[in-house]
Amino acid sequence: MSARWTTIQRQDARDVQLDDLATLDFEGDTLVALPELDEYIHATAYRQHESRHPCFLPSSQIMTCAPDGLPNLPGSNSEDPSYAAVNLMQFEQWVAKRVECWVATYTQADACKQLHELMLRYHALASAYYSGNSEAISVMVLVIFELWVACDKVAVRISPLIGKFDPGIPTAVLQNLLLPYLEQMERLSRVENYLETRRSDSTESTDRMFDTRSGMSYASLYFDKSLPHQQLLSTIEHNANTSREAKREELRDVKANYRLIDTLFNQTDHEYIIKVIDDWCNPPETETVHSRWCPKCDYQAQRESLSIAVHEWPLPCDTFEAKAVVFELRVPLWFGHWRDFRFDLLETVLKGERKQVRANSQYKPSTNDPHLRRYFNISSSQRIGLMSVVKPVSSTHYKSKNITTLTDTQICVRNGLRYQYYDVISDAYMGPITFKDVIPLACTYELPCQALQRFIFRPISAPDGPEPNVVIATQDSCPEDMTLEEYKELATVPLGHHIQWANILLQLAMPGVDFKKPETTLVFLQCIYQAGPPNSSVSRESHDMLLYDENAFSLIRNLTGALQRVKQNWESSQAVRIFTSVAARLLSLSPSADVQKACLTFLKSARDVAMSWILDLREKSYAAVDDCDKTIFTAKSAEVALLCTLTFDVDDHHLADVFAQPNNVSILVQSSIVVQEGEQAHPNHRERHSILLDLRFRRLLYRLYKILAQYPRGLDHAIRQSWSAFEPGCDGWSPDAVDYWMTTETAPVQGASMRVHYNLLSGELLADGLPLNKPPKNYRSHALYGRLFGSSVVEVMPSASPGFQFSTKRAFGGHTVELGMAIPL
Repeated sequence: MSARWTTIQRQDARDVQLDDLATLDFEGDTLVALPELDEYIHATAYRQHESRHPCFLPSSQIMTCAPDGLPNLPGSNSEDPSYAAVNLMQFEQWVAKRVECWVATYTQADACKQLHELMLRYHALASAYYSGNSEAISVMVLVIFELWVACDKVAVRISPLIGKFDPGIPTAVLQNLLLPYLEQMERLSRVENYLETRRSDSTESTDRMFDTRSGMSYASLYFDKSLPHQQLLSTIEHNANTSREAKREELRDVKANYRLIDTLFNQTDHEYIIKVIDDWCNPPETETVHSRWCPKCDYQAQRESLSIAVHEWPLPCDTFEAKAVVFELRVPLWFGHWRDFRFDLLETVLKGERKQVRANSQYKPSTNDPHLRRYFNISSSQRIGLMSVVKPVSSTHYKSKNITTLTDTQICVRNGLRYQYYDVISDAYMGPITFKDVIPLACTYELPCQALQRFIFRPISAPDGPEPNVVIATQDSCPEDMTLEEYKELATVPLGHHIQWANILLQLAMPGVDFKKPETTLVFLQCIYQAGPPNSSVSRESHDMLLYDENAFSLIRNLTGALQRVKQNWESSQAVRIFTSVAARLLSLSPSADVQKACLTFLKSARDVAMSWILDLREKSYAAVDDCDKTIFTAKSAEVALLCTLTFDVDDHHLADVFAQPNNVSILVQSSIVVQEGEQAHPNHRERHSILLDLRFRRLLYRLYKILAQYPRGLDHAIRQSWSAFEPGCDGWSPDAVDYWMTTETAPVQGASMRVHYNLLSGELLADGLPLNKPPKNYRSHALYGRLFGSSVVEVMPSASPGFQFSTKRAFGGHTVELGMAIPL
């Protein structure tokens, strides 16, 4: 063994050859010539800044409104959803805050016309943009009711007589509106109180207003006090009497002519001629025949052809009907628009229906009345007017009379038309209007599970929803992804508008439902937002439970416990949406300062949870290798960001307390940027429940943008979190050409800086006019790019460093990475 070990050592021995060290050239052997690297390093000192992009000049897409004038609604909705939402909300705020002042100060006669036309434009825009959004449709209906109230106040001021008639505007539909804010509930209460006062103060029914044969119709009563209409009646009657006298004179002339021809007929004999039958005979065979040119027969034909057109009296014989017809010939402009506004509200907005006429013949004073058309004063408002399906005598076969035994009474006839009030658009006479559940259904959330839909639909006919035993009877409709117990628990939450909040409290304390499901979210939102039956308080019957502090604090305690159970799991985002919405609703309705403070504290906790989820999801999105995974994480981060913004969606008078808390501006701006980037990256990857949140988000930013502009440090912090290379300059933020675009200069790097823009209404962030984006393809295909970033998603902004085109938006390995591509030397 010793010999073997010696052999191994000898074989493994190394020949060091230390003598060779004497010939080594250390300086020559350690210096390596890399001329290309030398040239590259030398060139870094002479790098130039990239050429700046053209200056970004934002332009306003928001409608304008003069301080004392009406809003100038656009002709169509903006293609950018942020501006479309803002324009509609700006108009809605004007109605909520300034329309009453405008009505009080605007004394021109066209006030009803302007309000009516404004409503029509708003309804066209809002109904198109809000389609499918039950919360927004509720706001639209409330706003249009407020415009109607304003128009009615103007009408009553112009003509107190109209205040004697019940306007016939139903308020039952208002119980289905989804109104998250106390301010909206107060506006609803004012509308209901006004309409109830108008109804109780009236002495005449709505039907009497449009009764053409009643002396108590509005047209008849107005006529009695209107000198111009009385003069018009006198003019029509005078012209008719003149025409009638001329007709009598014509009758006398025709009769005289008749007698003359008749005398000639009697004095003349028939004329006969001899006609040859056969001229081969000698003498020819002949016969006597009646002459074709017989003068007696000619006189007979002339006598029998004599006729005269009847004279039809232009107005109905009934005095009250005649007054109504004359009134409609010169309808006051304000009344025409008030009346059309009423029917636009009842039928176009509220979808009321009446039986259609479907008549083959229609006669109207405005178009084809042969007697009154020339007296009609064309108005821009033409929806309601008079129409007769009975023809005038002058359009029948009785219009011409034979002279034989004609008398004056036979030639001067009564008016044959039978006018009634008629709606051109719906093709219907005035009469009962039936309302189906179109608007109540439009103001009800649409659940993914149709089996549960019936339980959240609570119209005035069933304010408590279906009977409780319906839940048991419909267990066979339970969705496959839901247990029977969960189905029964969720279906019973909205049953009973007096106990719905108690049901919610029970579920928060001892959950029997899955808070992660969208169905649960929408059921809870329907309960907490639906206005419900009115009572003496603004909060209404459905929400009176929140007025008691012990109930409110119990609700907050259980909300806090529920949030603690889910805060570690971002898949419970729907649960946080429910908790946040319940807390914000309680904050809005509770009069207690202590309850409000507790609600704000809870909302801050929910906000912090949501923000931590956003950061976690963003990191997962950046690290995702698979495009499908990235899409899921990006979409989820945008959804959670929307939920985070929901924690700021409180009544205006609480906003000062919200933004008094540190970092809240930064959180809102960061969330807005995440939402905006998510929309740009995956514009079609949106769940239905997220679409509801999206509109609330846009409306929220419009409410807050002027507040956010007051916190430049919050903007700096938020953008630094979203863009690691951002270094704010010393000049701070300032409004650009339009006040919702904020702009600043970055801190200069070797004398160059970038112009940064941030849109407070959309969350859009631009550097030198360019948005966040991926690097160009030639960067992403470079071998070094793959070694640096692997499969990570890289978002870049323009770079302010000389020689570099882009900088990464986030840090990699704790460092901001600058990207540039030099042309090979």
